[in-house]
Amino acid sequence: MWFRKLRLNRLIKARMTGNISAEQEAKLNKMLQESDAEEKEYLRMQELKQQLESIGPANENIDVSVRVMQKISAVNHAENQKTHNFDVFNSYFNPLPARFAFVMIIGIIIGAGLTWMVTTNTGSMNSEMLSGSLSSSAKQGISYSSHNTTIKLVPYQIENLHYLNFIVDTRNETNFEVFFNQSDFIMKKSDYVTSQGNQSLSFNSGSVVFTANGITSFQIILEKVHRSQASVTVKTTQNQNNLITRQINFD
Repeated sequence: MWFRKLRLNRLIKARMTGNISAEQEAKLNKMLQESDAEEKEYLRMQELKQQLESIGPANENIDVSVRVMQKISAVNHAENQKTHNFDVFNSYFNPLPARFAFVMIIGIIIGAGLTWMVTTNTGSMNSEMLSGSLSSSAKQGISYSSHNTTIKLVPYQIENLHYLNFIVDTRNETNFEVFFNQSDFIMKKSDYVTSQGNQSLSFNSGSVVFTANGITSFQIILEKVHRSQASVTVKTTQNQNNLITRQINFD
């Protein structure tokens, strides 16, 4: 499976950089037709690339495809070597001299790419791919597993935007509540990235509530309005039983 992913990623990179031959184009189209999930994620990547390039500064050549594919290739190499302690997106966590929208879309690309890379073609979660640290903030993330539920929360920061990426694989409906102080954060985005089951999402003053059933990926983006440390609280319940209550601090 890793060899197929590596070949697919090379073909996608060739197309996105405009260096693809007719033979490679035919092979790529065939591989995408064989997997609805891979075709969907490829189209999502293309759309995000176009959005990002459209808002970039006029005098700056932003080659998103190369940067995204380099990170995906690094993950595939690590999987081949059976090494799971790697820093996938380290270069993205340095301060970026870009506009607010540019920073937000980079974070969305990371969230979408993370979902793509940690799920297999069969639609089941690859827990090994979630091992290790994605950033310094990820050390505060959540990792929970039982016989029928796996929950991963990967938090990371780009400038003053803080991202909470939930990846869930569960047979039972699981409820998530995220609480934050509105004097610390402004919510910029809160939505499903992918979802197999029914979607339920609601907002209250300083909180987000959503449900997960099956393979689900959910992303929250918060903008911190000051430089002092602030925290969010994550609570997870299933069948009215508390699974997780965790406070995550952001510098």
